[in-house]
Amino acid sequence: MAAALWLEVRLGGVEDLAPEELEELTRSLLEELSAAGVDELRTPSMASPAGARSAGTAALGALLVAIAPPLFQHTAATIQAWLARAGQRSVVLVKGDNRLELTALPTADMKDLAERFITACLDEDREPRALGEDREPRG
Repeated sequence: MAAALWLEVRLGGVEDLAPEELEELTRSLLEELSAAGVDELRTPSMASPAGARSAGTAALGALLVAIAPPLFQHTAATIQAWLARAGQRSVVLVKGDNRLELTALPTADMKDLAERFITACLDEDREPRALGEDREPRG
């Protein structure tokens, strides 16, 4: 089985939420992913930015997850189902320069985008690029 891939999971559209609400949403998503069998979950320890109201607020709305590449589609579907139930706007998956934004409403292209995202994350032989850009042929 392939080694787990570490991704940052960020809640999107949460700028207007109070820290308590953001903490509850983060905890809810963590529980959902844990129940879905994600390999490993962590909350990032981030230093608070200058002017932050409390220590640790910067880490709210973010998780670090280890996902076995074959289970990525299942994990993305779990996040989309959580988004629909939680009424959230989006969740952004980040690995280096690669990003994938998931919404509650699956699109016809989401499976393809998710597959391209995981491939981009696993491909160590090229420079990072934005999703949707064609890969230059190797010569």
